[in-house]
Amino acid sequence: MHDELIGNLGSTHVVRHSWPWSDPAPTMEPVCARRDVDTIAHEARLAVARRAYLEIHDGDTVFLDVSRTNALLAELIAQGRKRLVVTTNMIEVMQRLSNQPDVTLMGTGGYLNVQLNGFVGSATVSMLERSEEHTSDSSHNLRSRM
Repeated sequence: MHDELIGNLGSTHVVRHSWPWSDPAPTMEPVCARRDVDTIAHEARLAVARRAYLEIHDGDTVFLDVSRTNALLAELIAQGRKRLVVTTNMIEVMQRLSNQPDVTLMGTGGYLNVQLNGFVGSATVSMLERSEEHTSDSSHNLRSRM
């Protein structure tokens, strides 16, 4: 839809991409509401989440911040069989991982930002700083049980 064929080099077609935010006739429709852009962004996020999942190993400790990519990564973790310690400030990640027997889940707490669907602020940062040493201990204990 946003691509325009601008040439043919033998069997190779040259395509110029035009992104929604550079359309000559702007609309009032939010960019995220455009299906083609949203689909491309979702596929890109999913590719990043899949790659990140491959980098996570049994016994690892990970922090998943508030992001759509981390929500997808949490879904991959939920579908997998890796024993992990996951700390997060995102409610959606907590929901996706809360029933996973192989995942030790830690929520940061703090001030709830409804738009982000997650916890933010100095209380969240303080919890992360305090739990840094506990998380590394938990990770060590988890690895020793394997």
